[in-house]
Amino acid sequence: MEILRRLNHENVVKYLNSEIISNKELFIYLEYISCGSLKSKTLNNGIKDEALIKKYLIDILNALQYLHSRGIVHRDLKAENILLTEEGSLKLADFSCSGQFLLYDEEFEEDTDQLTSLKGTLLWMAPEVIRQDKYGKKVDIWSLGCTIIEIINGANPWKNINIENDGQALYKIGLSNEIPEIPLNLSEKLTNLIECCLKRDINKRYSVEDLLRHPFFK
Repeated sequence: MEILRRLNHENVVKYLNSEIISNKELFIYLEYISCGSLKSKTLNNGIKDEALIKKYLIDILNALQYLHSRGIVHRDLKAENILLTEEGSLKLADFSCSGQFLLYDEEFEEDTDQLTSLKGTLLWMAPEVIRQDKYGKKVDIWSLGCTIIEIINGANPWKNINIENDGQALYKIGLSNEIPEIPLNLSEKLTNLIECCLKRDINKRYSVEDLLRHPFFK
């Protein structure tokens, strides 16, 4: 609530109000988005139209750019938490796992990695989150790469790699050198965009601004 009430962006779901009923139930009122989540649209069949993927990714990246500029990391980016409006645009929702960096003079400190807690949904988590290293806003970029694979395949991003339980997932994502399998038959530019999101080396992983300048969007 503290994070949401300070946000105002066309690609972020709006916080409206909240109240406590009978001293025991908290109601949070949010903007109503009528067309469900991106997961419901892509489940099973996925999306293969790269023009539509490009349109959706611009909305998601605009939301992330807005959040990151304010020192906010979503930490649970996945298709289920991206809502579709009647006009066909996307809004980022569910900030229950979000975190905020320390801000200095109201400017986001690029090099200040203050977060270490294990937050998010396992199969979309960045390796540094699972290891509980100090991490920054680029954890959302890893999750974005996973989300792109999810909306193309219509399934979780690690579905093509054998993971039988959470322990295996923790090891494979946190400690191995593997990345989720990138779908075949994509354009070279989209394939490269996903690779730029899924760099295990944080210094090589793209930022939001880097991605918006990627040739896929030209």
